[in-house]
Amino acid sequence: MWPLIRQFLPYLRGVRTYLALGLVMMVLSSLLAGANIGLIYPFFEGVFGGASADPAPDKVQALGPSISQLGQDLSRSLHAAGGLREPAGQALDAFLGRHTRSTVLLLLCGLALGLATAKFFAFYLYRAFFVQVEQTMVRRLRDHLFTHLQDLSLDVVQRFRQGELISRVVNDVMVVRSLTVTKVADLASNLLQSLVYFVLALLVDWRLTLISVLVLAPVVGGFQYIGRKLRTYSRRAQEHMSRVSERLSENLQGYRVVQAFFAREREIQRFREATTSYFRRMRKLELVAGLSGPFGEFASMLVAVFMLWYGGRHVLNGEGMSGSAFLTFLAALLAMLHPLKITARTWNELQRGTGAGDRILELFKLRSSLALAEHPRPVEGLREGIELRHVSLSYDGKPALHDVSLTLRKGEMLALVGGSGSGKTTLANLVLRLIDPSQGQLLLDGRDIRELDLGGYRGLFGVVGQDTWLFQLSVAENVCYPRAVPDPGQVQEALGLANAEGFVREMGGPDSLVQEGGHNLSGGQRQRLAIARAVARHPQVLVFDEATSALDSESEQLVQAALERSVSERTALVIAHRLSTIIRADRIVCLKDGRIDGVGPHEELLRTSEEYRKLYDLQFSIQEEA
Repeated sequence: MWPLIRQFLPYLRGVRTYLALGLVMMVLSSLLAGANIGLIYPFFEGVFGGASADPAPDKVQALGPSISQLGQDLSRSLHAAGGLREPAGQALDAFLGRHTRSTVLLLLCGLALGLATAKFFAFYLYRAFFVQVEQTMVRRLRDHLFTHLQDLSLDVVQRFRQGELISRVVNDVMVVRSLTVTKVADLASNLLQSLVYFVLALLVDWRLTLISVLVLAPVVGGFQYIGRKLRTYSRRAQEHMSRVSERLSENLQGYRVVQAFFAREREIQRFREATTSYFRRMRKLELVAGLSGPFGEFASMLVAVFMLWYGGRHVLNGEGMSGSAFLTFLAALLAMLHPLKITARTWNELQRGTGAGDRILELFKLRSSLALAEHPRPVEGLREGIELRHVSLSYDGKPALHDVSLTLRKGEMLALVGGSGSGKTTLANLVLRLIDPSQGQLLLDGRDIRELDLGGYRGLFGVVGQDTWLFQLSVAENVCYPRAVPDPGQVQEALGLANAEGFVREMGGPDSLVQEGGHNLSGGQRQRLAIARAVARHPQVLVFDEATSALDSESEQLVQAALERSVSERTALVIAHRLSTIIRADRIVCLKDGRIDGVGPHEELLRTSEEYRKLYDLQFSIQEEA
């Protein structure tokens, strides 16, 4: 567990002052708690026992000089070679014998109240400083984890379900907060309090204290066994919590489909399966965790009863310490057992947190599959074209593209067609460098794109994907994404090019808010805003991945016109199922099972590519029948 905690300590940099102040307040709080227990002896010895009567009037001393003398006596006892307990006890007895019991009672009550007040403020400040520490750690860890996810390649992120990633970033980070700060601080605080009470008990009677430690030894072994079980069960519970998050995320994103198919019973069943599985793991976890409380109570009672019997017998027989000293010892011992119980419970909770910590570290161990150059070369623009040279790509051992050689020339419109799973989107992802090929090269003007600056290379492109996603921002901010401050002229130009001015004006203008995912827009409106976003950055290459697939005939004509206007000045890579949208492309690439079946203009492919001819006949025969 400690090696795991050390992995998260760097996130505490910059808050060491708060950490140090919190530790000081923790130590002070523990010492003040021990001092309160130490008042039991003078209470019983000086007020209710010991000296049965007040000293003679001529023996009573002024309180100020008497306290000063007590300090001198205690100082001498600290330097005494024979030990501390007896000289300190004698100095305290002498002090109590110089005052009336009512004076001692008033003094001790005031001292107890002062110590309690000081402990209250010390404990509060200790918690306040550690709140700053833990919340800073949570923010930094979550930010770093999100940043790390942004640096991963597309194929790596797609290995995980969306709900699982959300669970790790949200839920697991909160558990790690307890693992690294909250629970560790509680563990240290309670251990320190136990140590203070232990030292106090040693000062009263070291023999009885060591006997109590021997009685406690088997209890520690029991807690270690419980802790190991909790670590295993906790990881399993966190994994099943991820599945609950996945079900919820999937349902909300596909809510329209669920309602349209009236699939509420099916979705409720799937969600209940996930929650039932999580329930079973949590039940097992909590049943084991529940042992720590009763086990600690039983151990405390066992030690208390044994020491009460053993020590009380010696006091009654007049062997050893006085009754006041025994009460002080017993109070220190019982006070020590309480933080020990909390320590054991905290230790078990730390074991539970290690499962979440392991899951977060698994994400940090992920590495992008993109090979980034140590000293990347700047991208100067597109002068000739982008070439794929003998490119092959496999996903989990399954081939997606095989020995593809192709050139996207500057200024041309290159279209990709083929059946589902033929490799069209995979090829576009390679061109965008969202993924790297398993074999072969991609070249920009003859230079391997792996040697180029990644941000500069992707800056050449404007992309409209098959699944349009818009952010919960204004229309203008979506169009100029990722710029934080939109340029009004740039927005108007892009909206005009995408034939989106009309519906944006009806919405209330470019400052109108787009709901998450664009749910307040039609499919065609979302697609046209996505096209506006693609052209707003003035890219040199436009990539349309089935950009017209969600449009009706009228919208398709508007987008087709916008596409043709934008392509007249730019290079374009267009993926389309509808062959009618790409017939006028300069060249068409027909893909089949990850291989190129034919390349050329429409008329040429009809003669040379059997696959293209089949797609053409199928689509246009359906249209004629319609």
